[in-house]
Amino acid sequence: MADAKCPKCGGPLEGFVCRFCGAPSSLVCDVASETKALEEYHRHLAEADAPARERLLLSGFLPSCEPVLIDAGVRLLPFIHGAGYGAAQTSCQRLDAIITKLKLMPQDDDIRRALGVFDEHLKKFKADDARSVAVGFSLIGALIAAIVLFWALSSPSCG
Repeated sequence: MADAKCPKCGGPLEGFVCRFCGAPSSLVCDVASETKALEEYHRHLAEADAPARERLLLSGFLPSCEPVLIDAGVRLLPFIHGAGYGAAQTSCQRLDAIITKLKLMPQDDDIRRALGVFDEHLKKFKADDARSVAVGFSLIGALIAAIVLFWALSSPSCG
C-alpha cells in the first residue's frame, strides 16, 4: 500500500484513511475495517493543525456500519464542547450527518439511544451559541451607549 494514492485528493494513502482529506480507502468495507479506519481517522485528527482538523472534520471518513457510526458520534462530542468555535461548528455539521445516517437505518434501541444523546448535545451547543450571540450584542450595545454618553457629556453646550 506504499504507492497507493487517495482516490479523492491524490495524496499518499498509507492506511485506511487519507491523512489529508479523510477519505477512506477501498479497503473499508466491513465493521472491522471501519473500526480500524475510525481509529486512524481520529489519530489524524489528533495530529492535525487547526486548518487540517477543520478539513478532516468537514469531509473526513464517515462510517456506514451502525456500531461504528455510533462510536464516531460519541468520539465527536468532545470536539463540540471543547474545541474552538470553528471546530465546534464543523463538528456539529459532522454530527448532523451522523444523525441523518442513523435516522435512515432500521431503528433499534442503540440507535434511538444514540440519537437522543446526540440531539441533546446539539441542542446544548446551539443554546450556548445563541446565548453567546446575545451576550455579544449586549456588549456592543453597551459600548455604543458608553460612547454616545461620553460624547454627549464631553461636547460643549450650545447655549
